[in-house]
Amino acid sequence: MKKAILILAALFILALTAAGIWTYTAYFYTKPLTQQELTDLTPDWTKATQGNWSPWYIDPTDPSATKEWNPTASFNAWIESIPKEDKAWPALIDIHYTHLEHLKNEFVGLTTNDEDWDQTVAFLEDPITKKIISQTQNALRNPFMGCGLYNGSWTYRAGTPHPSALETRDPDEYAAMLNHGIENVKLVGNGVPNLDLFSTGQPYLGRLRSVANLLNSQAHLELQTGNIVRFIELLESISSSTKFCQEYPTHFDELVARAIESQVNRTIQFALVQQTPLTDDQLIKLDHLLARHQHRNPIWEAEQLIFRDTVRRLVNFKGQIIRQDYTNQLNDLFSQQFNGTHSELAPDAQRLMLVYDTTHKLIINTTCTGDKQAQEQLEIRIDTNTPLLSRRAALLLAHRESSMALVFSDFQKHVDDSEGLRLRIAMMRHTLRHGTPPQSKSSIDFDLLPS
Repeated sequence: MKKAILILAALFILALTAAGIWTYTAYFYTKPLTQQELTDLTPDWTKATQGNWSPWYIDPTDPSATKEWNPTASFNAWIESIPKEDKAWPALIDIHYTHLEHLKNEFVGLTTNDEDWDQTVAFLEDPITKKIISQTQNALRNPFMGCGLYNGSWTYRAGTPHPSALETRDPDEYAAMLNHGIENVKLVGNGVPNLDLFSTGQPYLGRLRSVANLLNSQAHLELQTGNIVRFIELLESISSSTKFCQEYPTHFDELVARAIESQVNRTIQFALVQQTPLTDDQLIKLDHLLARHQHRNPIWEAEQLIFRDTVRRLVNFKGQIIRQDYTNQLNDLFSQQFNGTHSELAPDAQRLMLVYDTTHKLIINTTCTGDKQAQEQLEIRIDTNTPLLSRRAALLLAHRESSMALVFSDFQKHVDDSEGLRLRIAMMRHTLRHGTPPQSKSSIDFDLLPS
């Protein structure tokens, strides 16, 4: 009997030991990275920042400050250094508040085929609208958007005691509101000294979409009245506005840029289908627009930067992952960041970044470049490294994979649509040159084909 009890006790201890080892391996242990893997861990951040700012920041107002990881403060410091006359944002937000009521027109953004197009035409022919369009195009010619990164929403109602009171985090919006008689407003800032990138909002993206809709309606009106020079000029303004989406080039910015370019593509297609009389020079200008859409290289490194920033706020002072939930705003947690180098992070955080980067590259390759050999190598690397992630790290990665796939899902379609329209323009230019349309793609003059 005693022998049986001893055997059972020994088995129980072994089971506990095995469970402990499994728990440690699954949740706490991650195989360290090789030296080469560590070298690959730090991207060239200038691709995301264009060399204008850095994830690292030293507070210039504090003589004793040391370098810390604070990309939001660094970005906002760069924005503040740009002369106001070089920024589009202060002008766009001022236009918005100057004509707040006028722009609340339900017919803004309609096109020729829409049922209420006559209402849109009446709106566009209003002298106020003409002034807004002129001022907007002037603003879009500036080299920078110049809008900072701020916590959460843009403008919002402040509290129940005074529901009419407004708060804003953006100093340019604050100035515009005061200039136009909105006095019950308070500038509140970000509220934390080191705001995580995941919690920031980008109000300029909504403005860009609204501006694109307005200018696109005007372009349709110019096309309808036969003013082709002005039609193309408006499309160029809309298309060039996507440059601002690369100022802080996240996946969301890429989606907005692609939506604006697709809007321009649809308007060009409409003009071509309507057999609008176009000269060769005008077709060349439209082709140049579409070529920019076809060949614009999105900057994906900013999303890597956001993920690095998130991971640095979900680790303890030893660089070990301590949380896996970042779907809610956790200001108390996110205001504390790990300031060490990537090599000083614990292996579970390092390998999480490695798998994330590789997954990102795989999705880009699969949807954008189609390099089969590179795809196989990336898949092998993911299959090798994913089982080595701790449970916490694996859960963190799952949060991001679905959003990455969504962003890249129709990228190639947008490229193909742009190239298809360019091919149609090549056929029209061939017809203008020779007097008869080409019989096939292979019969189009080689110098006219899209490259």
